[in-house]
Amino acid sequence: MGEEFKNQAEKLLHKFGGAGRLARIFKQLGIKKNRSSIHRWTYPKPKGTGGFIPASNWPHILLAARYDGIILTHEDLDPRLNFNATSIKAFPKVIREKNV
Repeated sequence: MGEEFKNQAEKLLHKFGGAGRLARIFKQLGIKKNRSSIHRWTYPKPKGTGGFIPASNWPHILLAARYDGIILTHEDLDPRLNFNATSIKAFPKVIREKNV
């Protein structure tokens, strides 16, 4: 059975391999954002962002994804979608070809 995500932040952090890994990528790119701040995106309000990633972080996330070769889809970027029904098995497999 595939893993289900409660919100946008959990789904995105899973793609990056967790808050710690995303923080390390940010550090390599010169972006100052620590692991606990990133993980706080998954916390309910008022201690967190309620599962939503603040818009001010999206440029950094897109840069980190490009840097690390992570493919983000419109479903990753749109917080309005029903993430409870999305499982890791639903993600399409990416086939890399040499001539692409």
